Amino acid sequence: MEKRFGSRGLVIVGVHTPEFAKERVRANVEAAVKEHGLDAHSHFLDVHSNYWRALQNEYWPAIYVLDKQGRIRDLMVGEVHVDDRRDKATIKLVETLLAESDTAVTKE
Repeated sequence: MEKRFGSRGLVIVGVHTPEFAKERVRANVEAAVKEHGLDAHSHFLDVHSNYWRALQNEYWPAIYVLDKQGRIRDLMVGEVHVDDRRDKATIKLVETLLAESDTAVTKE
């Protein structure tokens, strides 16, 4: 996604909410990010699960797609793999959201 849409304004932020004690250690998370090739985008370490609770999240992994105004436009639960049905739907949604003008979505 970053390679495909980064130049058009797509920003990806990984949020890691630790399940185990070793996942609360920043160096361990940084090593895992690098090991899995996820270092192309920024990451947030949600050590105290504050972000998790604020989103009322119940799932891992959970992928939140936000629009240009920062509103959640979609939530995908579970893994997404390149070229599967969900990946194709996500690409279509991202293309749609990137094509929207900054004021295309009405404010609440």
